Amino acid sequence: MTTLNLTPESRSSASVLRGWIRTGLLLGLGLYFVYIIATGSLANYINERFAWLSYVAAALFLLLGLFNALDLLRPAPSAPGGHTDISWAVIAIVAIPLILGTLIPSRPLGVEAITGSVRTTATVGASPNFATFSRPPLERNVLDWLRSFNAAADYAEFNGQPADVIGFVYTEPTFDPGHFMVARFTVSCCVADASAIGLPVY
Repeated sequence: MTTLNLTPESRSSASVLRGWIRTGLLLGLGLYFVYIIATGSLANYINERFAWLSYVAAALFLLLGLFNALDLLRPAPSAPGGHTDISWAVIAIVAIPLILGTLIPSRPLGVEAITGSVRTTATVGASPNFATFSRPPLERNVLDWLRSFNAAADYAEFNGQPADVIGFVYTEPTFDPGHFMVARFTVSCCVADASAIGLPVY
C-alpha cells in the first residue's frame, strides 16, 4: 500500500497555477521587449540613449521566466523551505502593462497629442555637434534642421538646399495661407516628457 505524504510545503494546484501564470508573464514581458526592440518601436517610448535598459530588461525577464519554469518542473520539496507564492492581485498588476502593450499598437505621437505650442528652437537633447552640420541635407531630420538654423548667422546660407524629413503637418489659424510646419515630437527621457518641435515651411 502506498501512502501519499502531504507536507505544508507541497504545492497545491492553485500554487502551481499561479506559478505557471507568473512564468508566462515573465516570458511574455521579455518577448514583448524583444519585439519592440526588433521592430524599432522602442523610440516611441523612450529616448534612444536609454535603449540599453530595455535590452537588460528583456534579458532579465526571459531569465527569470526560464528559472521559474525550471523550478516548477522540479518535484515539490518534502521538507520545509522558503518558497513563497505571490497573490492574484500582484499577478494582475504585473499583467496589466503586458496586456495594454499587446492590445494597443505602438505608433509615434501625432498632431492630436499636441496640447500646447510647437517650438521652432532646438533646445531638446544634446547640443549641436560637428556631425549635425556635416550631415548631408537630405539626411537631416527635423531636429537637425532646427539645430542648424539656430547656429546659423544668416538663414540665406540654406537657400537651395534640399530637405527630406518625416513628420506631420501642423497649422494654426494665425498662419498665412500656404504656411505650415512639419512637426515631430522629441523625447528627452520617456514619452511622458515628449514635446513638439516644428520646421516652418513657407
